[in-house]
This record gives sequence, structure tokens and C-alpha cells, in this order.
Amino acid sequence: MADSHRTYDPWILGQCLDRSAKWWWACSLILKALAFGVGVTVIFSAVPAKPIPFIVAVLTAVSELAAYRMEFVRGTAQRLRRKLDMLDSFAWEITGREFSDLLARCSTSVKKCAGQQTRPEPYFASQERAGARRGLENVIESAWWSKHLSETMLWTCTAIVSLAVFGSIVMMIVSLLSITNQDILSAVARIVTSGLLLVVSMGLVRLAVGYHSFARTSEHVENQAETMLSKKRIGETDVVKLVHEYQLARAAAPIIPEWVWRWRRGELNALWTEFRQRSRSGDSD
Repeated sequence: MADSHRTYDPWILGQCLDRSAKWWWACSLILKALAFGVGVTVIFSAVPAKPIPFIVAVLTAVSELAAYRMEFVRGTAQRLRRKLDMLDSFAWEITGREFSDLLARCSTSVKKCAGQQTRPEPYFASQERAGARRGLENVIESAWWSKHLSETMLWTCTAIVSLAVFGSIVMMIVSLLSITNQDILSAVARIVTSGLLLVVSMGLVRLAVGYHSFARTSEHVENQAETMLSKKRIGETDVVKLVHEYQLARAAAPIIPEWVWRWRRGELNALWTEFRQRSRSGDSD
């Protein structure tokens, strides 16, 4: 067990687990989109229709397996992330038994990734010593990031759903006004219906609701932590409860894709450093 601690940095392992979960999630969505594309080809091409249902069924089944794998990997990643939160905030060490169980549930590719990478930059910006105050500062920072990244994904999902619905309506109206061939009209209707079903099957509406809920919960946790931080005496038990509330919400929330984090990382880092971290250090002085 001690060798595991020396071989794998838990922070790097957590990062690799997060990326693995996002990869499986992307595979699931891509396979669902491919199944839709294969089904649509029957309408517009001379491809033999007999094998198409089997191909669609296989792609759909594999996409579901990828989704199940994503849930398993993400569950492992969230368990490790919770332990890392408590390690950084309160210096609660990860025991050899806990870490060995986590490693046993990691795939070979994840462990290979963790063994090849160097230690990332500090996950939290707080300069406080381990304890209640550091825990509050950490959860404020994490909730603030989650709030803004979730809002970005909320508007992204909303835009995609809106474009899909609007495009379907426009396509139907144009078809009804300009096309007289009933076979073509029937094909267009099937495409529109399939497109809307694809939006539903990919869970875009459910994702938008999940991102909205997580953004609001993160904002609530952030406000509560700010209020607690302004008090002279901070109870560690209350801080731990608040951290656990945030962790449960994070575990239930949809995945935030890597590209969103990369897209907004520079802007949010700059805003946090200029308006939040500096102001807090000034207040403490």
C-alpha cells in the first residue's frame, strides 16, 4: 500500500479519472449520434435497408455500455475527489486501504496516465492552514467555478435544443409549402421526428435542467460559505456539513466537458485572482 502512494500521486490520479469519465461520456454521445446518422441514410440513399436496424441496435447497445462505464469511472473519480477535498481542507489523510481500493477500481489506461504525468498546479488557491477557514475558502472557490462552468453548459444545451426545435419547425413549414410529393414529405417528417428523438435520447433537455440545478446549488453553497467566513468563530462541524452538501450536489450533477473548462479557464482564473483572491487577502490583512 505504501508503494501505491509513492507510485501514484492522488491528485494526478483524480485528474486522469475525470478525463476517462469524460471520454466514455463523449463515446456514448457520439455512438448515439452515429446510430441516428445510420438510420437517416436509409431515407436518402439506396443502401439496403435490411442490415440497418441491426447496425443501429448494435451502436445503441454499445453507447449504453459506454454510458454505464462512464458512470462507474465517474463514481470512482468522485470518491477520490471528495477525499482530496478533505485532505486539502482539513488535512484528513487518505489511508492506504482507501487508496488501494481506489487503485484497484482504476483501469490500466488510467493508471498508466497517472504514472506518466507530473504533479499539476495547486488545485485550490487558498493560503490558509488546514482547518475550517481553509475548508470554507476551498468550497467557495470550487462552487464559484462550478457555478460559472455549469451556466456555460446550461446555455450551450439550451442553444442546441432551441436550434433543433426551431430548425425542425422551419423544415416542416418549408416542406409543406414547397414540396408536393407525398413520399418526400413523408421522408422529411421522419427526419424531423428522428432529429427531435435524437435530442431526447442524448438527454440534452435533462442535461440543461441538471446544469441549472447544479449552478443554483453551487451559488447557494458559495453564499453560505461566504456568510460563515465573515464570522469570527467558525465551527469545523458546520463547515464539513456544507462541504458534504456541495460534494453530493457535484456527484449528482452532469459532467462538465473538458473543452468548457479549457475555454473558460484563463478568464475565470484571472477573475478569481483579481477580484476574489486579492480582496480576501486584503480583508485578512
